[in-house]
Amino acid sequence: MVDCVMPCDDKGFRAVRKPDEGYNHENKLGIQGAWFVLYGGDRVYEYSDGYYEGYEVYNCCGNFIIAVEVIA
Repeated sequence: MVDCVMPCDDKGFRAVRKPDEGYNHENKLGIQGAWFVLYGGDRVYEYSDGYYEGYEVYNCCGNFIIAVEVIA
């Protein structure tokens, strides 16, 4: 578990997995391995660029986009 910004060689997208239904908490937004501080820490916005849809997240540590490919 990391509570900071980590350097990343690959700036592209990486695959994420949806958690099991019973394990899905509202702070996970349906994403396994993620935890968002939705009420007071993270600023979470819907993201869409025509190719991907998901969330753009900003907090005191940095920012990132987590999205899935839009299937036409």
